[in-house]
Amino acid sequence: MYTEHSQLPMKYADSQKIWRYMDYAKFESLIHNESLFFCRADKFANDKWEGVFPVKMIETFELDTRSFPSDDGNTYTGLQWHVQKEARSHLVNC
Repeated sequence: MYTEHSQLPMKYADSQKIWRYMDYAKFESLIHNESLFFCRADKFANDKWEGVFPVKMIETFELDTRSFPSDDGNTYTGLQWHVQKEARSHLVNC
């Protein structure tokens, strides 16, 4: 459900189109397989920083110092959890 946010003004009409481009091989795969490909966020080869929390967020939420227990018996900082565990569950379609 869409909710307006005071810090995020939307200047575009709901009917305005957003255009994105893909290479021909990806387009052909989309048509042939009738499905989208979703890559795990931790598998981006060209951008090692893709999906990494911004420094200000790490500082604000103290993700590099707070500890969190895990079902695997280990304790992780919020940052370690994100990098080692959570990023593996995020899927991205560009």
